Amino acid sequence: MYTMGMLRLIRGKKKVRFHISVVGSVLLIMGAMTFSTVSMILSVSRQAAMESAENLFDTTSRAARERTISLLQPAMQLSTMAALIPGVDARVTGSGLDHPARTLFSRLLSDQPAFYSAYLGLEDGTFFQLIKAAGNPAITSAHAAPENTHWILRTITGKDDSRVQHWTFLDLDDRSLGSRTETDFSYDPRTRLWYETALGHPTAVLSEPYVFNSLKQPGITASFALPRGYGVAGVDLTLSSLQEFVSAQEISPKGGMALMTGTYQ
Repeated sequence: MYTMGMLRLIRGKKKVRFHISVVGSVLLIMGAMTFSTVSMILSVSRQAAMESAENLFDTTSRAARERTISLLQPAMQLSTMAALIPGVDARVTGSGLDHPARTLFSRLLSDQPAFYSAYLGLEDGTFFQLIKAAGNPAITSAHAAPENTHWILRTITGKDDSRVQHWTFLDLDDRSLGSRTETDFSYDPRTRLWYETALGHPTAVLSEPYVFNSLKQPGITASFALPRGYGVAGVDLTLSSLQEFVSAQEISPKGGMALMTGTYQ
């Protein structure tokens, strides 16, 4: 038989077990609630981070697209304007200093810092090109131009074996800094893709990126056919200006962006 003291001890142990069980259940519930709350907070945080990243990407993409359009549209407009100016298809002779396109091209290029050159390729194979050097060491070096060269005037005249390529270097005030002529060259504007493509379109066209013949750097050409198919006017845009813009975009410490053509180049 149990004594009174033993009964009290048994009841006390049962109470302790009951209290431990209740406390354990409460702690378990609190732990589950805490885990659930933390998981919810982390989920919301991840969702907010994703939305923030998507918004940043969307904003940057729109800015890149607008910047690209702001560079390419003027090139297409100016190639169209150059092709439709009366007298622009005048015969190219000698150094081209007196060609009516020179004044027009110098104005067009001066107003657009990103443009590299403007030119005419005519159906007889002659060529007129005005390049804006503006003290750019990459451009002056590529053309072996004298110091202080602001404009480089390039023409190709003659036919067949008598074709001659003329280079004239001018400073900002149109003073001649030197010139040279070459007979050992193979450039013919009529075989270039920008020329052939423009002849088959009623509006200005943009080329795929390619390496410019004289500069040896990649770029894009906007071209437009002259009336009656007498030739094609073109405006060159180097990719360096777009590259500078892309490099300046800060997506995230480990993020970046790239501009691609429709063929993923």
